[in-house]
Amino acid sequence: MKKKPVSQTRVSSKMPIDELLVDLFERYQDSFDKHQWPQESKRWYELVYCVFSAVEGRFGPETRAALAVRVLIELDLLEISVLAKSEETTNLHLGIVLGRIGFSEEQADQLVRALCDLAKCLDKTYQGKVQLLLRAFGMELVNNVLQALPLEDSMGKQNASLVVMHWLQNVLNLPVLVPSPGLQTLLAETGAEAEEVLAAVDELDINVALLDEILNRWVGAYPPTDRAGDQQEVI
Repeated sequence: MKKKPVSQTRVSSKMPIDELLVDLFERYQDSFDKHQWPQESKRWYELVYCVFSAVEGRFGPETRAALAVRVLIELDLLEISVLAKSEETTNLHLGIVLGRIGFSEEQADQLVRALCDLAKCLDKTYQGKVQLLLRAFGMELVNNVLQALPLEDSMGKQNASLVVMHWLQNVLNLPVLVPSPGLQTLLAETGAEAEEVLAAVDELDINVALLDEILNRWVGAYPPTDRAGDQQEVI
């Protein structure tokens, strides 16, 4: 008896939902390369870059702003939880790094203030997760688009909502959980609630749009008996 190679074995949907998601993300790692924002932390870094660019007055990859973001990530100085505390030593370190990169003392002070203010807001109101901010306003956008587009009469409310959420997720990378076939299968086979899945994905810092793609790949790759059981052995 021998086990199938990891790339050919199924993932068990009997394990806890967070462990199942970790296994699925590892199995379909190649999907991460197709998304602009596979990890939600990268959206935060993009916001930081936009703040720096506005102060520098230049946009692009060869700017002080872009360099500053790369350096601060390497130094672990862009963690929202750290910036939200606005500790004097951290702020001083930030100012020194920004000064060495080429920002003036006045610009560095302005940037440190902006980073701390943003981090405090995200930490207090959105659990330190930028995707919760985007999701909150994203659902408002979904509802507004549903009202603007005449889909409900022809497709019904449920399908119209599915169309709009799926479309906005695809074109805007909106971090909303679409009730896709893959998600419905996951919920049915694990007994998990959608909110539980969403919380686990947020905790793993993974883009929900990426989750939808991976779940649909998972459902298509294995029959139900293989998805629901433990790793099988073959001769």
